Amino acid sequence: MEGARRVLRGRGPTAQISLADTYWQIRDFEKAIRLIEELPADSPAFGAYDRTKDQLLGLYLHYAGHEQRARPMLERQRDRLMALLADSTDSARAFAFISIALAHIELALGNRDAAVQLAERGAQSDAVTRDTINREYYRCDLAEIYAGAGRKDEAIVLISEFLNARSGFAGITPVMLRLAPRWDPLRDDPRFLALLEKYPAELH
Repeated sequence: MEGARRVLRGRGPTAQISLADTYWQIRDFEKAIRLIEELPADSPAFGAYDRTKDQLLGLYLHYAGHEQRARPMLERQRDRLMALLADSTDSARAFAFISIALAHIELALGNRDAAVQLAERGAQSDAVTRDTINREYYRCDLAEIYAGAGRKDEAIVLISEFLNARSGFAGITPVMLRLAPRWDPLRDDPRFLALLEKYPAELH
């Protein structure tokens, strides 16, 4: 991993953000945090990911348990995204995208109901349901929000649909379900465990 880290960092900020995401996926939160902290807030690389430094760093800090550090960043991003949402009413696609991004912030701040409402509005909007290329990514986000908000029934229904389709799309694969921190709220649910048993990781 350290060899990959040196190579990717040598390729610039965008690759560094990608590496930070990899560290997050394998639960090395502190390395993910350090990689993002090293980058300037005005780095164009954050634009490539449609995020800001505060947005990404705040979420990583939240997952690492550093709530006191994360909250001011997340609150600033909530205000920013709410303003963008209000200005996006003329673009259904932008409205859906911002709604999903804001849902993740609200969830990290502990506002479960608001997070679910935003994620549902984004993932179930006409602009998304007609988008055959990106709609599954939005549904993946919705499943994640359901899981984090304690809406396990809805989360497991969506996950089952992905696995039954065997598409390996949008990060909902047996491997990612076993690995990614986003699915931790489901790990004690017998239905989730049954899905992992039904779809062995080596088959995907």
